[in-house]
Amino acid sequence: MFSSSLTLKSLALLAVVSSAVDVAYATSLVVSDLEARRDVVAPKIITPNGNTVWPVGSEQLVTWDILDLPPDEQITNPIGKVILGYDENSSLNLDFFNPIVQGFLLRDGNVTLTVPNVVPKTNYLIVLYGNSVNTSPNFAITAS
Repeated sequence: MFSSSLTLKSLALLAVVSSAVDVAYATSLVVSDLEARRDVVAPKIITPNGNTVWPVGSEQLVTWDILDLPPDEQITNPIGKVILGYDENSSLNLDFFNPIVQGFLLRDGNVTLTVPNVVPKTNYLIVLYGNSVNTSPNFAITAS
């Protein structure tokens, strides 16, 4: 009696696990199908560029190329975010916790931001996030 009871419980557990595996597999097929229809976009940043100098506290325009963007419904995340970093020791040193601007549409091709109060350097860069990442060339931020 004990072993058949254990067997029934094992079969019930196997049925649940089997159903869960089927659901997981079916879900992965649906997700894979959705991902197949979506594009990863990494628009080229136009400004800032290697000749750019931003004074602390000034308003600046970040621009990127939108000519090759797919239709909105194919962009996984059309909402953008700009992160400031600096290139040092082969690392981008990105300030993920303090985006300098966020909540704009990648399709806009530009966003205005206020340059934060940071230590002046000539190796700053920005990273444009949406559903992918693109990094600007190094540029300078100077004291205001």
